Amino acid sequence: SPTPDTSGNRWVGSAFLEFAVPVVGPDMDIPLIQSLDLQVAGRYENFEFSGDTFRPKVAASWVVNDDLMIRGAWSLGFRAPNLVQIFDTGIRRVNTRDDLVICQAQVEAGELDDLGDCPGQGVESVRSGSAELENEDTTQWNAGIVLTPTFIPGLTITADYWRVEQRGVVGIFGDQNQIALDLLLRLQGSSNPNVVREANVDPDLAATFAASGLTPVGDIIEVLDPYQNLNDRLVEGLDFALLYDLDTDIGQWTFKFNAAHLLTFTQEADEQGQQLLDAIEAGVLPNAVDVAGIGDLVEQNGRPQWRFTSGLNWRNGNWGAGLFGQYVGSFDDTSADITVDGQEILFRVDDIF
Repeated sequence: SPTPDTSGNRWVGSAFLEFAVPVVGPDMDIPLIQSLDLQVAGRYENFEFSGDTFRPKVAASWVVNDDLMIRGAWSLGFRAPNLVQIFDTGIRRVNTRDDLVICQAQVEAGELDDLGDCPGQGVESVRSGSAELENEDTTQWNAGIVLTPTFIPGLTITADYWRVEQRGVVGIFGDQNQIALDLLLRLQGSSNPNVVREANVDPDLAATFAASGLTPVGDIIEVLDPYQNLNDRLVEGLDFALLYDLDTDIGQWTFKFNAAHLLTFTQEADEQGQQLLDAIEAGVLPNAVDVAGIGDLVEQNGRPQWRFTSGLNWRNGNWGAGLFGQYVGSFDDTSADITVDGQEILFRVDDIF
């Protein structure tokens, strides 16, 4: 599908202030505190459309001795919607989606066993921007240690825990979720205006709806899925690093290793998503209705639990050589799934090295 040009502009004003505060120095000779430094900072931003905000940050580093440093930081942050999310007039894409309203009629009429057997069809989705979007707000903090053992010169090991709480995440509800909401609202006597349908009902479909007892609907023309402020998101993880420099008679060697472990990636349901979850729990919607993009999203759509990178470099005068390796863990691609005997099976993207 063609992607139309998007243009827009906005005014942004900002100011930043930072203080570096050396609380304890080596010359003070305090036991177990070789040095203690604080960082206190604040940032003010004023974005046209999404408003202004002030966000503080506090960080500290405590050097216990030549072998150990403890560090940590706390801050409030934000992210303003980008220009595409504000000004996009509508990107159109055709995806394979289940028309749950028609399939529910086929289930009621005895043409399908359950919604898990719903055959997918091409559905055009329209993703558009909105000037009504608000800034995302975040609370983030991290804590970690840095080891530089004096008995192994050149070795540095770090380990950090981090946590980010996001509020009002800018995103899309999802076209399949929009269709599921249309089914729920039609069962309750209304409809989802974001699911645009043909006014005329195919005669074969009309017979199916007549046998089902549900109100007839036409085929889907398009699904409107604009950017909106969704609900809260929690992300947390661990980062590890190892750096070793070694000088030898044949040159200088540098080994680097970095690892990231994703512990949590949880998206809370917004009002519409919660409607769907409550309806499934109450039995109004069948369990075959899948609410995408909500709940635990670890190992889904490019979010593996583990990532590693490592490198070994050698230099001697004008000569040098290096090796590099990367590992990305496995995860599920939720856009590629099949249903076998009523059970949804997701496409598993294998880990790579």
